[in-house]
Amino acid sequence: LREGDWVEVVRAGEVIPQVLGPLRDRRTGRERPFRMPESCPACGTPAERPEGEILRYCPNATCPGRLFEGIVHFAGRDAMDIRGLGEERVRQLLDTGLIGDVADLYRLDVATLEQLDRFGAQSARLLVDAIAASKERQLSLLLYGLGIRHVGKEVARLVARHFGTLDALAGATVETIDDVPGVGHAIAEAIVSFFHEPRNRDLV
Repeated sequence: LREGDWVEVVRAGEVIPQVLGPLRDRRTGRERPFRMPESCPACGTPAERPEGEILRYCPNATCPGRLFEGIVHFAGRDAMDIRGLGEERVRQLLDTGLIGDVADLYRLDVATLEQLDRFGAQSARLLVDAIAASKERQLSLLLYGLGIRHVGKEVARLVARHFGTLDALAGATVETIDDVPGVGHAIAEAIVSFFHEPRNRDLV
């Protein structure tokens, strides 16, 4: 595939869109071969590709792109399910300086939100109530929402069920996490690494 290609798509299993390939006869010559970015498009930090993996990552913990995507993920339906906090709202809250991480969401109040464009009293109250309601979510949803590397929904459920509390997990070793059925060594290392990072401990 090249940038600018027309592609043929079918419904695999009558549901899932599957790209079969490019329509080469529709190429005009303006298409460009895809090149993986060498640096982060949001902050310019050189991208890293962990050994044995395909994807590249921005290693900058303060990258504005990572921050934005992290908050959107945290608020998503599969994580903390904060209704009304989509990409546009997250961008607005970041741009106005009202939030700098997911913890700041829990400091927002109706009076502050009402001062923003496209926020009325009702929409401000609904968002504050939705954020408050997210405090009652299961531990597994919080773990998934935090965006810990390699921790998907199923791993988050297994780990939450095994350790029971966030404090117990934060104090766990690679060996104790590795002992959880269904959790591999790389996942255990990622969890321990996450909680050993002072920035992440402060966030939690």
